[in-house]
Amino acid sequence: MHTTVIRSGLARLAAPACIALAALGIGSHYSAARPPAPLVSPAPTTIATIDLVKLMQQLTKAAVLNNQLKARNDERQKSINEMVDRLKLMKDEIDALPKTAEKEKRDLFVKAYELEQTAAGRRDALQRVINIEKGELIRELYQDIQAAASAFAVKNGYDLVIVDDRAMLLPDQATEEQMNMVIQNKRIMFAAETLDVTAALAQEMNNQYQAPPATTPADPAGK
Repeated sequence: MHTTVIRSGLARLAAPACIALAALGIGSHYSAARPPAPLVSPAPTTIATIDLVKLMQQLTKAAVLNNQLKARNDERQKSINEMVDRLKLMKDEIDALPKTAEKEKRDLFVKAYELEQTAAGRRDALQRVINIEKGELIRELYQDIQAAASAFAVKNGYDLVIVDDRAMLLPDQATEEQMNMVIQNKRIMFAAETLDVTAALAQEMNNQYQAPPATTPADPAGK
């Protein structure tokens, strides 16, 4: 009698556990059978490419700034050209002096040497100034292009605008290091021509560009 009571008590205790395990089994079965939630695919990215070299060649502002820079450099070059002309005259004068005029030749030679060194120094200084001004010009144009490309992308629904570097070709002969550097700097292997918006961006930038008015020399008479 005592034994029976113990067994029936164990049975009563084990029953809820079996029901719980069965419930877990059923739940895991349905969980495994339920299909996974579908993955949300990202929206397709709209990409445009621009050729920086071609773009700058087509920009009205680039042509205006280059012409202004050339005019300034031509004006600066005039003083150097005058020195070169004087130097040539001095050398002709030295050659024309008789051999007996040693002192006159020596004095002229010293003056010609000083003038030659001055002209060379100004020429080097002018070249450095030209290089700096060209760098500033390129910087200004690039900033304009960057701002215009951003506005163009927003206006026309582009998600990404990248520089097309396919025109940068590998050199025919180069060291392993040089060749690797060129390859590492290249980003685009292929791009469809339909992605190119260079002409459209150039036209939009030219339409928005206001060329500065041409300056005229001041009238010395004040008229």
